[in-house]
Amino acid sequence: MKLFLNLFCVVLIPGLTTLFAGTVPPIDPARYNRPVILACVGDSITADRGPWGYPTQLSRMLKDQWEVKNFGVSGSTLMKKANKPYQNQAAFQEALASKADVVIIMLGTNDSKPVNWAKKDQFVEDYKDLIRQFKALESKPVILIAKPPYVSRKSDKPDINEEGVRDQLPMIDKIAAEEKVSVVDIHGATFEKNALFRDGVHPNGNGAGEIARTFYLALTGKAFEGPIPTPPPKSKTPVPTPTPAAL
Repeated sequence: MKLFLNLFCVVLIPGLTTLFAGTVPPIDPARYNRPVILACVGDSITADRGPWGYPTQLSRMLKDQWEVKNFGVSGSTLMKKANKPYQNQAAFQEALASKADVVIIMLGTNDSKPVNWAKKDQFVEDYKDLIRQFKALESKPVILIAKPPYVSRKSDKPDINEEGVRDQLPMIDKIAAEEKVSVVDIHGATFEKNALFRDGVHPNGNGAGEIARTFYLALTGKAFEGPIPTPPPKSKTPVPTPTPAAL
């Protein structure tokens, strides 16, 4: 029974349900003599670098003990023969060079497009290849792979679909078990919560906050209490008065 609990754990918290599997314990920043470097790898759901994107909100939640780096690329896919493979993007090389201590991978949403999902037999091996490239890094990062968010049937993005995403869910469990990495169930955390999305695919600020909270729980082993901190106000640098010589 103890072995089972180490391999598969469900955490239920009022208002938040998350599932993560694997043997990775919560990350303890005290073990590092510097901020923990977290690399966020993904598509446009990750690539949102605004103040309410999930990586930015997660950074505010984790505070200065972590350095969250965003390597998301809009439209990117997990599969290498799909229409925009993540591994062909410059951000992938930047992520490999980031000396990350922890890597979150959340890809698969764009793979659900029929033109891409026709190649679904390549999904498992391409995912394993991506994971192994991060495993091979000198920094030996902890790796978490995420089940993609729910796709609303009212999506404004008709090619991206929930059926393709659901096909991926057992594949991701299989990948995690065979590669011995943790799974974070973002799909479960967002399932049928249409109010969290602005177009049925991309989360709004509240949806990105739900994703950030779910990752926070997986990383720290505890739920984030209270509202997510708001962005700091923009500093207003006074404009110097030009001297006569500069006019």
